[in-house]
Amino acid sequence: TDAAGNAGGTAYIDIWIDTSDPTVVIDSPIAGTDSDSRDVTVEFTVDDETSGVEAIRVLVDEGDWVSVDPSLDNYTVADLSDGIHTITVWARDNAGNDASMQVTITVDASSNTTTLYIAGGVVVLAVVALIALLLMKRKGMFKK
Repeated sequence: TDAAGNAGGTAYIDIWIDTSDPTVVIDSPIAGTDSDSRDVTVEFTVDDETSGVEAIRVLVDEGDWVSVDPSLDNYTVADLSDGIHTITVWARDNAGNDASMQVTITVDASSNTTTLYIAGGVVVLAVVALIALLLMKRKGMFKK
């Protein structure tokens, strides 16, 4: 009993101590793969069983960290240049523990566009040449 006459009792409080890092897995793209697109969607799984996920961030190469809503499981990186890129997904749980995972991919978007354009141009040029030859033969421009 305290000085005010209140009877004391026992109170219990559950305390959870979270010393475990969150789990971070990049599901896609797979490390070492090639992309023929400059826009790459990073799909990831971030989980923390004890205290929950507080923050997720994505980093491409040496750029700036981009915050991603913890309820999301993907982020699209837009307008990557051709070449090798390292993508990192980082997460922190509500207890301050953090973890990350990174993958390295190669973007080669310009070669596909160039190849298709050149191939298309060659086909058009061949068709035009064939039509010209047929017209010339029809008009008797070829003599024996």
